[in-house]
Amino acid sequence: MDIDPLLHSLGGVRGRYQLIQLTLQILSSFVNAFITFSVVFIGFQPDYECAQIHDPSQLESHFSGNLSEATFEATYDKCSIDVQLNRSGVVTSKSLPCVTGINFSMPSDTSFRTEWELVCDKAGLTELSQTLISAGQALGALFLSILSDRYGRKVVYVVSDISLLFLSIATALSPNIIFLVVLRMVTGACQQGIGMAAYTMFMELLPKRLRPVASLADAILWSSGQVLMALIAYLMQGYTWRYLQLALSAVFLYSLALPCVLDESILWLLNNDRVADVEKILAKACRLNGKNLNDVMTVLHEQVLKSRPASRDKDVVSENDNVGRDGTGKENKNGTEMNDSAGDTTRNTADLEVKAWKKYKVVDLFRHREVVVPLFVTALVWIASSLFYYGVMLGSASLAGNRFLNFALLTLLEIPANIVAFFFLQKINRRTVALTCEMIAGISLLLSVVFVQIGGSGVYLTLGTVVTYVGKFALSGCYNVLFVFCLEVFPTTLRTVGMGVASATSRLAGMGAPFFILLGETIPWAPGVIFGGMCVLAGLSVLLLPETRHRALPNTIEEMREWKNPPPVKIVSLKKTDI
Repeated sequence: MDIDPLLHSLGGVRGRYQLIQLTLQILSSFVNAFITFSVVFIGFQPDYECAQIHDPSQLESHFSGNLSEATFEATYDKCSIDVQLNRSGVVTSKSLPCVTGINFSMPSDTSFRTEWELVCDKAGLTELSQTLISAGQALGALFLSILSDRYGRKVVYVVSDISLLFLSIATALSPNIIFLVVLRMVTGACQQGIGMAAYTMFMELLPKRLRPVASLADAILWSSGQVLMALIAYLMQGYTWRYLQLALSAVFLYSLALPCVLDESILWLLNNDRVADVEKILAKACRLNGKNLNDVMTVLHEQVLKSRPASRDKDVVSENDNVGRDGTGKENKNGTEMNDSAGDTTRNTADLEVKAWKKYKVVDLFRHREVVVPLFVTALVWIASSLFYYGVMLGSASLAGNRFLNFALLTLLEIPANIVAFFFLQKINRRTVALTCEMIAGISLLLSVVFVQIGGSGVYLTLGTVVTYVGKFALSGCYNVLFVFCLEVFPTTLRTVGMGVASATSRLAGMGAPFFILLGETIPWAPGVIFGGMCVLAGLSVLLLPETRHRALPNTIEEMREWKNPPPVKIVSLKKTDI
């Protein structure tokens, strides 16, 4: 159903009611950043080494016999101590674990990693907390999206958001790492709940002409949230990680007002035949916007009547809802709709759509080359991009310079990167933009590895940080391209499944990225080479995808087979009214 006329009758997006609702909905993008990357600060790992041995008696469990008269020399490393024990001229050498604990360069309550000494043989537990939040996100995307379609966007958004408030507080009170890891997994699921439900509500309350900029607004707010989180962490670096976590939890306090202030999606209510609820919402909107309720109700009933003929065949779905119905309708004296010659147009369009929209099964994703290649390429690109993104952001504390500033700058780069990518998509082919972004990201990261490995002076370390920034800029723009490109390379009846596979692969990469960071402690150059090489490979694989710019979205695999010649060159400019 097309609700643009209804939104227009309420004053468009400038109406007071719409501005309040859109703000409450898009806030989810802002606060979501506090969930994914809070571990960078509350799980920070400072420099450390084994605590010193002060008395030979502390070695009795590792050496036999009486050690009261023995002397020793010890060389301390991060996770081991090389001990030379001298007993009456007899020297015994052993490499021992940190028998007296760990000494950190910062207070023990700086992070949960330092408080619970999650290093050496326990190092994987911190990475597990980030892996499980990605696993929770995957589960949330699967189950909460179903609940959102069945029971409404509002209930999923509100319950998930309020849950995040209490989960964040509970995280600050965690007694041990196991409790925290379980909370992180549930937190990831709720994060997806507010992310999907709120973003869907946001899109459904925007006119069609403004929907292309919705992803741009989402990306900017996501980045802004991360910058604020870095600022809060910087200001609270003298406090314990528990106080920091409580401060970060405060961003979810607005969720307590959502049950009273936020309204259900009008489009969802109409699609579920809950017109009476829509009328109550419109009455509230008219009061806030100063609009005439009768005029708005007239538009509502007109749009409901127009949508009913199409609902007789649920298998027929048109991307142009108003073709053959809008603009030519008239009313007779009895109020019934008359379409003149439009009736034939509607029937002909419906006939064409029934033939075009052939039903496919999931297995068809793997049967036809026209779909298998895009599926493989998009999965590879998502994996490479997610590994780079999560790897760089989670490892930002290890870059040369101030860890808070590095995180903030890496995040701020996303805002101009998304703006640049958005406008490039209006002027340049999708394939060219995706290829360029991935190649720049991959080569930059490989150069960063070279500079860091050369090391020696601070100049090379600074160069390594700079080229990492360049790669992050390119990759952030690539994400904007991927959301558009991936939607356009699959036929209509397989589009959701294709995007689902892409989303699932990105979550797998998010789950694996923390362990690559752990690998970097043993082989420092390995993560950068793997991430950079994957981006280069993904960029080259984009050449296997068909160019989709200026092409209508394919409805069937047969239509994709007809994509042999490049589309005609056409310049599309973005009007001021579209922004």
